[in-house]
Amino acid sequence: MKKFLLIFFITSFIPAHLAFSSERETEMTALASFESVVEHFTAFFKKSPLLLTKISPPRFPQKKAYNIARFTFRSITYDILKTSSIVTPFAGYIDILTDVSDNKPCGDVKFDGKTPDGWSRLENAIRNADNKACYVSRTNKIGPIGHRFNFLYRIREGTWVLKDITYVDGNINGRFMALLGVSSPWFPAINEPAAKSFNKGWIYLFTNP
Repeated sequence: MKKFLLIFFITSFIPAHLAFSSERETEMTALASFESVVEHFTAFFKKSPLLLTKISPPRFPQKKAYNIARFTFRSITYDILKTSSIVTPFAGYIDILTDVSDNKPCGDVKFDGKTPDGWSRLENAIRNADNKACYVSRTNKIGPIGHRFNFLYRIREGTWVLKDITYVDGNINGRFMALLGVSSPWFPAINEPAAKSFNKGWIYLFTNP
């Protein structure tokens, strides 16, 4: 009887042990691939990338202005969480803290009639992309901004896909989502060929993490 119970215990333990080992292996594979994504994002933001932004006041959507924003890297953190999905069993996020400045002050568009919001033509915003005299910090008083990039892990392909981009507080990050064709108040989708060309590094980062 004791021998039978021992055999039963061993045969019951083996499948459970194998299942645990397989799950652990999947977790480590997902972690390793996500850390590669983190390295990719870190390297990109450490270059203080420039972003061509289009803004439009919600009350007057027919008006628009273009400007260039610079993101200065501060720090990065990340984590992975389990989900209840079989297809996408893990969700990950990357939090990147940056200072932000832009070249709006040299623009010719003033939504309120007083403060420059950028240029009416995107070519002029691009032309002043390297004009240091135009740039002003938007975070020197409020502090750096936290951008959160949310991902899902597709287990069949073994790849991470960008789900959406928010701020750390959960609100949508309209400036970045506009690059993916998603409009939000103040930030309409950016579809102009010249804008896509200028922002090609960003678009590649978001669509090929």
